Amino acid sequence: PADIQGLSLMPILAKSPCEWKNNLYYHYYGVAGNPFPGNYIASHEIIGARTATEKLVFYPTWKGGPFWEYFDLNVDPLEMNNLIAAHKYDQRVASMRRLLGTLAEEYRDSDALDYLTKEYANKTDARDGL
Repeated sequence: PADIQGLSLMPILAKSPCEWKNNLYYHYYGVAGNPFPGNYIASHEIIGARTATEKLVFYPTWKGGPFWEYFDLNVDPLEMNNLIAAHKYDQRVASMRRLLGTLAEEYRDSDALDYLTKEYANKTDARDGL
């Protein structure tokens, strides 16, 4: 249906040639109610973009304030080392942030766009903007 986001999986299931996206966008809204002890992350929103080689995650409602994670999946497929502050990755992080904003716009995710607009407006470091 036209009012549902996404693409049909039918061409893939039918093994028909088709164009397919090479990235993923997600927005986890958290659970309703109070967080479970020891599982604080479940009650917070998480917004992210992933490609075959990179992953960028934004936690806009984290208890200590918003923060970012960036992973180079070629060298860290288990996502154990957050490289958001590693200047070596500045251009790649900036590119992923642009992708995240583009995907949020594409999926008309107004909540994510609001978070991202506020986050970028509060930053002065070039790595933190679009």
